[in-house]
Amino acid sequence: KPSIPPIQWAANDHNLVWLLLAEIGKLENFRVLFGKTDADDVKYLGESKIAVCKRIGQVLLPHLFPEHATVVGERIRGKINDLQKQYIKYPNLGGEPQTQTQTQGNGNQYLDFCIPPDGPDHDTHPMVKNLWDQIEKKWAFFPSLYSILAVRPSATPPAITTGPPQLQIPSVSEAEANMQAPSVVTPPLTQTETAPI
Repeated sequence: KPSIPPIQWAANDHNLVWLLLAEIGKLENFRVLFGKTDADDVKYLGESKIAVCKRIGQVLLPHLFPEHATVVGERIRGKINDLQKQYIKYPNLGGEPQTQTQTQGNGNQYLDFCIPPDGPDHDTHPMVKNLWDQIEKKWAFFPSLYSILAVRPSATPPAITTGPPQLQIPSVSEAEANMQAPSVVTPPLTQTETAPI
């Protein structure tokens, strides 16, 4: 199996990670990577997840892609999985808002707060906004991943994103109907903080 040198994800203030987040936030990539609900969707969309990872790898690592397309695709897929695993850990920082739930007889759980996919807004409770700020301070990629994963149909995002039925986050099918990809938060130009990967 061919090998490639380690990808320098942290170089240049994590520039490759920010580019990766921008690529996975594109509608054509997002639908395949996060929008599928069953195996039959592969036939409908015509692409597999590894094919999308290879396409992203061609954009991010054009110097390695021609000779090592499969390995580059696997590394991209691995980095996406690592980012998701890291993302799932962070909402546990505050803890308290997540315990304020009501379990319905149908097994659904409703949280008292709702953060839209674009992040906190003027209606966000100050306690939840504070939790969001703590998470963002510790891991700058959280808002970008949240904007991508908060509209994922096959899983409830780990952050405080659900609420009463009238406050539910739009599904991917609604986003697709409007032909809008989830917005991805880009890093501030003056970002100096480094985040653990």
